[in-house]
Amino acid sequence: MVEVPEWGVVIEVRGMTGGDRAEVMQEQVDGDGGIDFKSMYPDVVIKTAYDPSTGARIFQDGDRAMILSKAGVAVDRIAQVGLRLSGMGGDEATEKAGKDS
Repeated sequence: MVEVPEWGVVIEVRGMTGGDRAEVMQEQVDGDGGIDFKSMYPDVVIKTAYDPSTGARIFQDGDRAMILSKAGVAVDRIAQVGLRLSGMGGDEATEKAGKDS
């Protein structure tokens, strides 16, 4: 459960399925094989944010622009948890994100 005070909600964040993770990674790999973690955050939020009372995904694929318009700190908070739960977080990923942004 992740509190998002900027939105006045608590959401459930889950790890991505293998298919979702592969899709997100494929979309974010640049020509040199690097990953821009900052630009992938909206996609991670879409794939990992769930309504705790219904268990349904909160966002759909078409919500990327709307997510990008939200407070960055909230998007970052959710995405970091989603990445960690999906085996894509940790010190190495955080360090890489800093270099790519």
